[in-house]
Amino acid sequence: MALPIHGIFCQKIYADPELNYTAEGTFDIPANFDPCRNSTRYSPDFYRDSVPPVNSEGIDDLFN
Repeated sequence: MALPIHGIFCQKIYADPELNYTAEGTFDIPANFDPCRNSTRYSPDFYRDSVPPVNSEGIDDLFN
């Protein structure tokens, strides 16, 4: 039930000219921004030792 409350909140934010917010606002991403920096979870070796994919022909293989 949070959706109506969130909508009312956004309407009030957009209606206040002192805040300078708009629904069409954009965010400038810095040139050196890297969301995966210092992340070991998504390194190239993360999926190397995982179980190989099962080759199947489709959903019919589940039932036959």
